[in-house]
Amino acid sequence: MAELAAGLLPHAVARMGQREPVSVHLVLTGPGGGTWDVAVGTDQAVMPGRAGESAVSIVADAVGFLPPWWQTGPDQPSSVRTFTGDSRRIAGILTAASSLALD
Repeated sequence: MAELAAGLLPHAVARMGQREPVSVHLVLTGPGGGTWDVAVGTDQAVMPGRAGESAVSIVADAVGFLPPWWQTGPDQPSSVRTFTGDSRRIAGILTAASSLALD
């Protein structure tokens, strides 16, 4: 489930209308977790170090990050332990992730 969520994150962000390129380092801990580096906010892959790119990092518990949290809306899940980077962009990414539960 976490692998699927990480793979769908760029599509969810695009569907929310966010076009600004952001490199997301997503770490989901615990059972079913993993680490993913995901380029979001653009139709083209974001290359590390590319001009205009911003990086954010989100660390959360995998079980808490995935359903049932996705079904509760765009509020930050209590499972998010740490994040670094632009809080506005992180909020947008978390909102986009929560939209996957609405499909």
